[in-house]
Amino acid sequence: MDDKVSLFSGLIGSGTIELSPLAESGSNRKYYRLKDLSAGREVIAVYNEDVRENEAFINLDKALASCGVRVPHVIAVSADRMAYLQEDLGNTSLYDVISRCKANPAEVESARLLSSLLDDCMRQLARIHWVASPSIDFSRCYPVGSMTARDILWDLNYCKYCFFRPVYAEFDESRLQDDFDKLCQRMLEAIGMQPSRVFMYRDFQSRNVMVKDGAAWFIDFQGGRAGLFLYDVVSFLWQGRAGFSADERLRLVDVYFDEAARIMPEIDRSRFVDLLPEVVLFRSLQVLGTYGFRGLYERKKTFQSSIPAVLRNIMDISDSISDRYPEIVSVVRRLEHKYDVSAVVDTDTFDGLTVTVSSFSYKKGYPEDTSGNGGGFVFDCRAIHNPGRYDEYKQLTGMDAPVRQFLEKDGEILPFIEHVKALVGQSVDRYVKRSFKSLCVSFGCTGGQHRSVYSAEVIADWLSKRGDVRVHLIHREQGVDRYLN
Repeated sequence: MDDKVSLFSGLIGSGTIELSPLAESGSNRKYYRLKDLSAGREVIAVYNEDVRENEAFINLDKALASCGVRVPHVIAVSADRMAYLQEDLGNTSLYDVISRCKANPAEVESARLLSSLLDDCMRQLARIHWVASPSIDFSRCYPVGSMTARDILWDLNYCKYCFFRPVYAEFDESRLQDDFDKLCQRMLEAIGMQPSRVFMYRDFQSRNVMVKDGAAWFIDFQGGRAGLFLYDVVSFLWQGRAGFSADERLRLVDVYFDEAARIMPEIDRSRFVDLLPEVVLFRSLQVLGTYGFRGLYERKKTFQSSIPAVLRNIMDISDSISDRYPEIVSVVRRLEHKYDVSAVVDTDTFDGLTVTVSSFSYKKGYPEDTSGNGGGFVFDCRAIHNPGRYDEYKQLTGMDAPVRQFLEKDGEILPFIEHVKALVGQSVDRYVKRSFKSLCVSFGCTGGQHRSVYSAEVIADWLSKRGDVRVHLIHREQGVDRYLN
């Protein structure tokens, strides 16, 4: 960490800084929140040895900002292009706002804010596609400049080898490849139907939208390239965990096309709307490949638990695509029962007790109570022996095995956890019996990284095994927000 402090001190021009690691991204990028103690400001510091990826982000950021798209300002870049500083957009993502609205659907102001943000996202996305695209140098995109047949087939085969095969899905190899070839051709035809070349964000989803001053700001677009605009629309509206209703999706599709038609009247709206089911299929298969690799190979529970929602997206459109892609639909229908897609918890309709278990840093204040009840437990973990005092654990969190082993071998945390279970368990029993809807259980420590994260993980896992409550796990300082069941 000392080398990073020295590096970023030089970039910001201050010798007195605090550097706190943030949740890791899907690549090898390392993010930190940098506090300049002399100037009293905070920025985001990024370190990544892949210079081409850094260059892609920096170039795209400049092009998008020049067209009025809200993106973080790049403040400084190191001489070797491996590190840079960017504007800090805060801690609240659009996904956080969606989760709060689902947890408290009667909150009128939150619902209005969410509706406004979703409309804003669709209009801004249309501007990215039809205003900003001409300003982008696609030769500098990363890792490729445009969406081609090779990329499409790579994504489809990624699903076959990283998801279908590991879950022992039954399929005819030749027929599946026939479906893949047809789907690839349809995506290329759709690209050809566009009136101009379009920048495709590629990972346009609620977690990559930050909320600042009531407006949507966009991050993590460095993997973008020339491609299909509908792919971004679908990525956003059919994100499994976002849980948009069919009516809300159709409304937001209209918002997008209204703005796009205002900018680019030549767009053939009806033809592209007809293509939506096939683009949903392609995006869903691409996501299943990613979730298969991250969840089944790397054993990351967040990705495993998200698989049923993606399968459900395909099942929802299966009747409209089964004639053209019979083998794909057949495979997914057989997997439907394996993953019990019909039993996926719909956060809009769940009517039992939701226990929100969270970790936090006392330095940054108590977690927000979105239920409006103002009640629940807050447990102080700071008296427990801190792994963060030792260099080998400073870059890890309570979700990592070495930290868990340290805490359990040390032993101080074990009776603490048992006392928590006794207190929380009694309340959960009563809350369920009395048909209460919400309970918060929060764990705080100095940095919200080791002891509190471990405690929240253990208690959330313990509660999820009851079978009569829904568990919402949030590690605020680590950027983790997921439902365990």
